[in-house]
Amino acid sequence: MSKHLLFGLLLFSTSLFSQHCPFDGAYILVVEVEDSLSGERIPDLKISFLDSLGERIMHQVYRHGGWEYDTLWMWMNPDSTSHSGIIDNSHPMNPWSIRFWFAESNYVLVWGADLPGSQILIEDVDGSQNGGQFKTRIVVLGTENLYPLCTSHSNWEFGPEGGFVEGFQSLKVYLSPQ
Repeated sequence: MSKHLLFGLLLFSTSLFSQHCPFDGAYILVVEVEDSLSGERIPDLKISFLDSLGERIMHQVYRHGGWEYDTLWMWMNPDSTSHSGIIDNSHPMNPWSIRFWFAESNYVLVWGADLPGSQILIEDVDGSQNGGQFKTRIVVLGTENLYPLCTSHSNWEFGPEGGFVEGFQSLKVYLSPQ
């Protein structure tokens, strides 16, 4: 058998077993915010990240055909994915258009390996669906709150039957009424 044929077979067989994950190196933070009295989830909150000085963290966002700076916010996991496939090929920089089934109806952030800040600021602002009825709260984060999206132990794309990462839990936070 020639070296070229052997090399070709090896290359072909490797590609059959390889897998590409659109979230290589990415982690997800899932925050579940509940009313301390009723235990119900609270929608329409503003959750931003704070640096060590207590200032909001800014980052670049691709919007309207260009890059701009904005506060780093968590978003509500959407009810459904707005496109077919795992990522939106027309708008790959929009992870907020993807429903992560295991995150349920909670707040999510998809990020790199390091936390963008050591704290999150949770606010119920006037004009929100809640009408500003909950107290603002700062919560300290740790790396144990991040879960990898692409490892041999994470198979979130298979849905509830496939599991996610062993030991996955959202970060539960309770807000008190004003």
